[in-house]
Order: sequence, then structure tokens, then C-alpha cells
Amino acid sequence: MDRTYYSIGQVARKLGVSVETLRYYDKEGLLPFVGRDDAGRRKFSSNDMHLLRMIMYLKLSGLSVAKISEFVNLRQDDGDNSLQERFDILLAQENNLKEKLEEIKVTLAYMKFKKWYFMTSIEAGTESIHLVEKSDQIKDDKILEEEYIHFLTERGDVQELAEFLPLAEVTVVDEE
Repeated sequence: MDRTYYSIGQVARKLGVSVETLRYYDKEGLLPFVGRDDAGRRKFSSNDMHLLRMIMYLKLSGLSVAKISEFVNLRQDDGDNSLQERFDILLAQENNLKEKLEEIKVTLAYMKFKKWYFMTSIEAGTESIHLVEKSDQIKDDKILEEEYIHFLTERGDVQELAEFLPLAEVTVVDEE
């Protein structure tokens, strides 16, 4: 069994976080497993580093500090009796991440569409190429989307086309 211990500064450097972050995690009850030396300084074991890494990824996933604390405490207090509950927390967060990823993909596809709008306007030297003739009104979304789809098709950009097509099918309803 590895009996090497690390200081809070060493752990911060190894994990790429600040000492203040680790102190915050401790203050919030996320590190009940971390021991202390005779002087009261935190001493982190290799296993603690593994658990800290898990905590950091749970935080990065968007899990709240309260939910991470619950997860850690389930492990600490209930051990194997909490395996299903901890699994369920991870499963729920995975599903949340998948939803967010889909939202990001849709947003990215729209951003690429708008980049095309401005790129073509810049190339033409005017935004009027996207306006209804003899007006200051932007063309209907469906018309612009068809132009963009044609552009992607001509360019042979199958991936961007596949990402954009579901977005082109969405109709935004004006609430007014």
C-alpha cells in the first residue's frame, strides 16, 4: 500500500487547480476523507488524489457542490450500500450532459450558418445580398436556409450539412 502523502500545494499543482479551490472543497465538506498531520495540515494520499479527480470531473460535469457532497458522503458513510444511489446520480448527470451537448451542437450549427451569412456579405461588400430586394428587411429564414444548404452542398460539406438540416426544420414562433 502506497504511504506517500502530498501537501495541498503539491496536490494543487498535480491536479491543475488552485490551493484555494481545494480549501473551498474541504470547507464545503467534499474532502472528509483527507487526513491531517500533527500540525493540522492536510495530507493527501494517492487514493485521495483519485477521489479528488473524481470530484473535479463531477464539478466540471455541472453537478452542484451539494450533489457532489451527497455523492462523497454516500461513499464515505454507506459504502457498498450506496452503489446504486451513486450510480443513479452519475446516470442522471450523464443524461443532463447529453442534453446540453445536443443544445451546443444546435447552437454551433446556427453559429456556422450566421458565419456564412456574414462571410458572404463581406465577400459581396454588402449585406444587401441577404435582404429582400429594394428593402432593408432580411430575407425569410427559409430562403436563407435554402441558400446555405445549397452552399454546403456545392462545397461538399456533408458533415456541416447533416448538422444544419435538423436546425433548418425548426420554425421559431414569434410570441407577439
